[in-house]
Amino acid sequence: MEALFFGFFVFFFLIIFQPFGTYNFEHEHKALLLMVYGVIACSVHFLLRTSVYWKWSGAWSLKQEVLLLLISLLLSAVLSFVYNQFVFNGHFDLLHFPAFFLMVLSVYVFPLLAILWSRFAVLPSRGMATVATTRELTEQPAAPVVVLLKGANKEEEYQFRQDQILFLKSEGNYVKVVYRQDAKLRSVMLRATLKQVQEQLPDSFVQVHRSYLVNLSHFVAHRTVGGKYELVSEISPERIPVSNSYRPQIQNKLQNFTHISSQN
Repeated sequence: MEALFFGFFVFFFLIIFQPFGTYNFEHEHKALLLMVYGVIACSVHFLLRTSVYWKWSGAWSLKQEVLLLLISLLLSAVLSFVYNQFVFNGHFDLLHFPAFFLMVLSVYVFPLLAILWSRFAVLPSRGMATVATTRELTEQPAAPVVVLLKGANKEEEYQFRQDQILFLKSEGNYVKVVYRQDAKLRSVMLRATLKQVQEQLPDSFVQVHRSYLVNLSHFVAHRTVGGKYELVSEISPERIPVSNSYRPQIQNKLQNFTHISSQN
């Protein structure tokens, strides 16, 4: 949009004041020939703005904006000079460029300053909006992950938040789901195998024994007692055994849970 404004301003100014030695130039399509100056200004500015948009997106600064406008001015002046020399003067004389550039500067300075002011004026509000949006995103709590567990029996269907479940224990043809609700430890029984229940759980639940699946976020320590490796929770008095086949995998995962200490 600002590129169109730039080009339209240049064209309008040239039609009214006719600088660059075009005042005495007579041609039936003079207005169209003068319009080319506006097209040059519009195109150069649009191409420059587009080429740096992705690079500068989210990292805009006044210094960068001034640099872009100066480059836009210089390129527009060079292309306009070449066009002026061949169309309006009929020959090319590079010695006329300094005077031509000063005339271009006197015309282009107004739209360039208007663009610079508009960009600079909206920066504070844009910055505050960005900060507010960032704060809202960081302060907004993440939606809890919901776990739906189904057993073999018709009415066996339970819904938990992921962070409610401490562990799951296989007991014969059933799986005992131990969870916390209202600051109390509770449990329900599902008619299913541990493998069937594991398929309904997110990857955050880890198998530590052929009879146990655990949510590691609820455990505070790991230790070896009487040659047996186990996990300890402050919430549940039950110690969760870790079998030798799962021990290397669990010890590797525990590196990502810094709140779980070693009591060995």
